[in-house]
Amino acid sequence: MKLRIEDNSLRLRLSEEEVQQFASSGRVAAVVSLGPAPKKASPTPWNVPNPKSCE
Repeated sequence: MKLRIEDNSLRLRLSEEEVQQFASSGRVAAVVSLGPAPKKASPTPWNVPNPKSCE
């Protein structure tokens, strides 16, 4: 998945597999890690729901 944010727009470039996933479930998700995690951080430092739990 490729994400592009410019001005007031958001664009996603999806692979064929991601398009099929979106067509069947209405959702597609990706995780981006930005920098190293702190040494004592929990596996999920922010309250981010599991995409599978949102079904």
